[in-house]
Order: sequence, then C-alpha cells, then structure tokens
Amino acid sequence: TPVITTATEATGHEAVEVLAKREGLRVVNTRSTRKANASILTEKAGIYRIPGPGMVIAGSGVSFLVAEGRYSVGIGCRRGTSFEEIIGAIHAACEKAQINPDDIAIYASGALKSHESGLLEAVRTLNRNIIFLDPHDLNKETPPSESAASRFGLTGVAESAALAVSVRHHLILEKQIYGNVTIAIAE
Repeated sequence: TPVITTATEATGHEAVEVLAKREGLRVVNTRSTRKANASILTEKAGIYRIPGPGMVIAGSGVSFLVAEGRYSVGIGCRRGTSFEEIIGAIHAACEKAQINPDDIAIYASGALKSHESGLLEAVRTLNRNIIFLDPHDLNKETPPSESAASRFGLTGVAESAALAVSVRHHLILEKQIYGNVTIAIAE
C-alpha cells in the first residue's frame, strides 16, 4: 500500500507543525518550516523556550511558535522613538481597528529595528513578544501602501511585517502614522 509521509515522520522526528499542534501553538512565520524541518532531520535544530516577554531575531530557517491570538501588529518607528510614544500608537491603532490589545498574538518589525530600545521596552511593557524579520521575509509581502522604507530596499515595514506573521494574511488596518510610529494590523 503506497503511503505518502514527510521525512520527519518517516525518521521518527517531530516536525515543527506537529510540535505546534501538540503544544496548542501556531507557527507565525510559516515559510520557515521547510528549513527548520530540514534542520530537525539532521538533528541540528534546537528548541528554545522563552517563557515570558521576549524579543526574537529570526532568520529564514527559524520557526517561531506563539499561543493563539487573532491579530498581528507590524510596527515601524524612527530611530530613538520613546516606548511611551510606541505604546500610545499601538493603543490608538487598536482603538481605530476596534480590537482589544489582549487579542494580539505577536508584534513584528524589520531586523533593522531590533536594537531600538523604545520598541523593545514597549513590547516588554505590554508583556508580549516581537519577532524581527529579515528583508527577504518582508519583501515577500505585497503591502497595499507605498512605503518610505523603499529607500532601504524594502516593500514596507509595518504592513509587510503584520502580513508576514499573520494567519489569514489580511490587513484589518492599513498602516497608520502616529508621530514617529507606523502601525498596521492583520489577522
């Protein structure tokens, strides 16, 4: 009897998707699973648990799993933006989209923002997680709005990041600019 299976199942390894299902989680960056599962097969992949708020800079072969949540928020900000301004922008965007901030599963931004202390502190203060995506992952998305990030070779930051880590790949709030912060929300 012919049987179609994955290499991870055939070799007795647990694939990223299987681990996510067993743990009641979802894979945020689904395009990563091919490389991550290949690494599992060669027994080079590690599983790192971050029990509380944290920041993750993930390459294309790192699968990032989070607890279920309906929304993802993409954030762009100017260098040196304060955490208070970022939190204020997040709350204003949630109000405009008529969603509860507690329903946000993950925040995302571009890797260029991974050292922004205001952004890191804002997400930490909100007791949430953020993933920083490399340009390749951001540019796989086709955001509806033009972006100033094109000068850095990016299709966008806020909308692209929100779409890249969303479940349905649908923006419910196109990018909104609040002072030095740009926010987009996807589901």
